Amino acid sequence: MTVLTHDLSQGVLVGVILSALFFARKVSQLSEVAHQDAADRSCRADAAEEVT
Repeated sequence: MTVLTHDLSQGVLVGVILSALFFARKVSQLSEVAHQDAADRSCRADAAEEVT
């Protein structure tokens, strides 16, 4: 196993960042939001389901 650095905190930080990115990607695939632009330049977003 190759070790890029001997500082464990850097490895933990990279792991936390990767986990957050993978979680955000997974949650974004679960929800669906439709945007509707009105004539008065307002925007309405309708969520298909509740994210819990």
